[in-house]
Amino acid sequence: MGRFSDIPRAKVGALAWSHRLFVYGSLQPDTSCPIQSLIGRPVRWVGRARVRGRLVDLGRYPGLIDAVHLDQWVAGWVCLLPDCRALARVDRYEQAGPGFVRFGEYRRVLETVWLDSGEAQQCWMYRYNRNSGRRPVVKRLAAGCKPDLFAWRQSSR
Repeated sequence: MGRFSDIPRAKVGALAWSHRLFVYGSLQPDTSCPIQSLIGRPVRWVGRARVRGRLVDLGRYPGLIDAVHLDQWVAGWVCLLPDCRALARVDRYEQAGPGFVRFGEYRRVLETVWLDSGEAQQCWMYRYNRNSGRRPVVKRLAAGCKPDLFAWRQSSR
């Protein structure tokens, strides 16, 4: 008992995504507020990934909104959180997830992301949950580049 192979198959599938988180903004590695600083414990970085969508510039941080066209992608990272308490801590930071107002600024959703290797994975992520209105959408920097809020800000100064 206690070995991974002893866990019923349905629970193994749940473990595969239950602590996976796709981050695309200020919680990415090499930013001023990486996720390990937020949760106070190390995370395992699975790799670079992308999800269908667009980023809007919300000032100090970005918001992920739905794609309008099939070729719109947001680049980010997939990390494996150490446990559900770490996910709850990120929920508190984002003010999303179970127990938070339904119409908060963000909502936590389970979606498919694609790693740079081509592998698809189910991950939690935070989507912007308000009308993006006239907020600027982060454009591609050059042909073939993924939207990157921080590089976009540097180039627009």
